[in-house]
Amino acid sequence: MTIKLDEVDYKCIEVLKKQPQATWREVSEKVDVTERTVARRMQKLLDEKIFRVLGETDPLILKKGGVHHVWIKCKLGMVEQVAISLKNMACCKLTLSLTGAYDLFAEFHFDNREEMLEYTFKIIPAIEGVQTYDNNAVLRHFKQASNRSYHQEKQLSKDETRLIELLLQDGRSKITELSAALNLSAPTVKGMIDQLVEERILSYKLDIEPILIGYATEAIVGLEVAPSEMQSVIDVLQESVFTRCLFGTSGKSQVFWHVVHNDNHALWNLVGELLKDFKGINRMNLNMVLHAYKRSGYIR
Repeated sequence: MTIKLDEVDYKCIEVLKKQPQATWREVSEKVDVTERTVARRMQKLLDEKIFRVLGETDPLILKKGGVHHVWIKCKLGMVEQVAISLKNMACCKLTLSLTGAYDLFAEFHFDNREEMLEYTFKIIPAIEGVQTYDNNAVLRHFKQASNRSYHQEKQLSKDETRLIELLLQDGRSKITELSAALNLSAPTVKGMIDQLVEERILSYKLDIEPILIGYATEAIVGLEVAPSEMQSVIDVLQESVFTRCLFGTSGKSQVFWHVVHNDNHALWNLVGELLKDFKGINRMNLNMVLHAYKRSGYIR
């Protein structure tokens, strides 16, 4: 990646990481740079898709077909071709190439059970270059990129569901734009958003490549954990600032841990430090991320 950010860019992005919906004026006050400069720089980065502000929710609350993690072993020399096929699928939200036993990892959000079955048993195995694959269902979201956890108990209305789907595409959408898209009044839309945020159904995240903000190392760690220690492991990993995502899944590894750090050495030390006291971790599978073909539903 040839993108170069300077000190002012980093300061602005740091503010937006903590307050993704901050106005340019609010950002300028925190970084001591004129509002005009902040607006020009950040809008340029947004236009060039260097970063995005996206709404975020527990996908399980929206998708009746569930969220699935697909781990793929490719035929020799076919990784790139398979990755391109995956990233071009609308229901595939994340595609990463990896070290380790699998060449690719993909996260799918299915609209219904029929779509899940179609992709699992027909579409994915038919991709040219796929040798073998494992499909694990996501059972619980403990932490996502926004560092928030979510409640799934609420039954969303049709308007709330549509509103969330729009904000997942652009978390900085104007109320007037959302109002027009939903055919609802601006005060109604604003009230819906405020309520969804207050009830921890919706939050916002800054979507940017980790390497651009100092995280040169990225890994996916699968943990096979004894039931007696499951919650304790989750509690420890959830608190780490380096934990990007933390899920409970089906399959050989019950804990899916997506972690970033400054370099490989720091990552190794972090994993050892956080997990050293647990006797119930029976197996750990550490996969280094080599390249992101797609994140948050957007092709890189």
